[in-house]
Amino acid sequence: MSREAPCSERVKPRWESRKEALVLFMAGPDPEHDTHSFLQYALSFDYVPPLTWADQPVGFWRYQISWGGPSDEIRFWSKDQRTILSAEYRFMDWGDGAGIDVTHEPCVQWLWGSLKSHDAVRQAHKAAV
Repeated sequence: MSREAPCSERVKPRWESRKEALVLFMAGPDPEHDTHSFLQYALSFDYVPPLTWADQPVGFWRYQISWGGPSDEIRFWSKDQRTILSAEYRFMDWGDGAGIDVTHEPCVQWLWGSLKSHDAVRQAHKAAV
């Protein structure tokens, strides 16, 4: 049985694939799907409060795309629920994980704005605290 490459080697190609999907959502609604397709693309969107894990002092919003082995998500940090301080794409696979900064990607900025406009940011924070 061959062992997969570490996440640090797989994170960028995986992000490029996810980014392609987000760019399509950003381009506009597909007439065959409803206008909230980007919400259905994710498994969930939630707020992870501070200290959910011992090494996590700050809370973040999680746009979880897949779960299991491997799993991936986009994490957003914001103080005011309006402006992104930073965003990270995380790719994780059975005890291994890697992330890349995607804060300035236009599709990530669009995604955050879309989540806010659908009230998902406020609702996720409210549900968690």
